[in-house]
Amino acid sequence: MPHTRSSKLSQILDDSITSIEGDYVSFKSLIDSLGLRSYGVLFLLLILPNAIPIAGFIGISAITALFILIFSIQMAVEMKTPWLPKFIAKKELNKKILLKSLQIVKPFLIKIEPYIKPRWLIISHPLSLQFIGWVIAVLCLVMLLPIPFSIIGPALAIFLISIGILEKDGIMIVIGLLFGIIYSYLLFWLMAEAIIKVFSIFS
Repeated sequence: MPHTRSSKLSQILDDSITSIEGDYVSFKSLIDSLGLRSYGVLFLLLILPNAIPIAGFIGISAITALFILIFSIQMAVEMKTPWLPKFIAKKELNKKILLKSLQIVKPFLIKIEPYIKPRWLIISHPLSLQFIGWVIAVLCLVMLLPIPFSIIGPALAIFLISIGILEKDGIMIVIGLLFGIIYSYLLFWLMAEAIIKVFSIFS
């Protein structure tokens, strides 16, 4: 389904998943089905299971964060479409997990769809997208850290940034960037404070 301005964001995601046959979705088939809108939709689809607090999806957080990290670096270096080596591209995600997580997020998407539109287009400029790609990469690294609350905040930030990239909505991108940066700063600040207190107890 081609992405047009009149397309509903929730419908674009739904069609991107259901258009792929079988119970499992390989990264190759996912990339092939998305075409020129690969990065925006790909980030959204991969971050969905992480942007919602469901214990059953925690096991795939590291995998999806790693792939988003790879793709975000590719976007940062201005690769036109995502690429993976064959042995990685054939790796699969459970289609039911993607569909289930989409159904949970869908009511939120439907509510915000009327307010998402192309604006602040300078934020969608290729040079800006390079910077955004590096920020997403850093957020993915935060998600990969084995510390409490390191997943949900960066995941929500990437979720908002991805919507902005897909819809060329600069305001949404900026909101996602600010949320991700502030959340990551507070997370590391709280960690540092906790470490200092632990050392003070034993010193």
